[in-house]
Amino acid sequence: MMKNQGETGPSPSTYVAVLCHHDLPRVERAVQSVGHHEGVTVAVVSHSADSTFGDGAKKIAEKHGAVHLDHASPHASCPTGKQICLEAFLDSDREYLVQVDGDDFLYSSWLVSVQDYLRRVPSLDALVILTLDRISTDDPGGFSWQVGEKWAGVWTDGTAWDEEFWGYRLGPGVSSIFGNRIMPPTFGMVRLFSRQAALAVHFRPLDEGYPEDWLLLCDLLRLHQQGDLYVCMTMRSDFYVIDASTPGSVQREKEKSAEEYRAGWRQMRDTAATLINPMRSSPAEFPVIWPEKEAGMVPLPQKVTEITQGVLSI
Repeated sequence: MMKNQGETGPSPSTYVAVLCHHDLPRVERAVQSVGHHEGVTVAVVSHSADSTFGDGAKKIAEKHGAVHLDHASPHASCPTGKQICLEAFLDSDREYLVQVDGDDFLYSSWLVSVQDYLRRVPSLDALVILTLDRISTDDPGGFSWQVGEKWAGVWTDGTAWDEEFWGYRLGPGVSSIFGNRIMPPTFGMVRLFSRQAALAVHFRPLDEGYPEDWLLLCDLLRLHQQGDLYVCMTMRSDFYVIDASTPGSVQREKEKSAEEYRAGWRQMRDTAATLINPMRSSPAEFPVIWPEKEAGMVPLPQKVTEITQGVLSI
């Protein structure tokens, strides 16, 4: 059984920023997944090149009692949107930020999960979530099933470290961004920030490619190595569901040629080399929070139910 709120301690004061730029049905799904909790502020952050998109996002925010922040811009991008979320959080009086992409959603137990992470690691400043539970257009592996034309999979990369899959040995090493492969998949996504972490980092927009998560990981790893922040990654699967099937996502809209990807890759690698020693750049150096028996884990039937409902809701 999941731990209840009383067993994990008081709820952390949390700011949930739902970043969106398209697909209003998925945005509403994301906002609904947050729920209503004491001490939790929900903000719908619309950051779109479409100046009318914010009107629909505002209606969703008002319907669910959330704050709406409209940052329409012809130059809207993922990194600038995520930076807006950091700044909005810092302008609030909350202690922690949970940043949600508008096409993804949270398990109903997300707050219990956050409570338990902070109980186990009180000094935690940032949490890197690996892409364990996700929706896609093809079989993602792990325990998977079909919902209409979509696939859903949980524990898709296992609950133990698979060195062959991740391409990393746990511990210090060289990041794949300094290898020969062009644009390897992002290692993980930072979805929980303390105020100290949000003050210490920022998202760097680059002209080519989509490297903001990689560069953020370089920043966080350097600060972790220096002892300025404490950052963990988690192999627990009890917090966040990724929807990789979204039509019109940034990655799908802006498919680039091989040469454009190479240009973006070179730009990101050059920037990363100014942030961290390449020989100590592997994000697999972050401490790992492993699954516990029962504690903090969403039971399989609950996963199947919530993800299936999430697919069908849009």
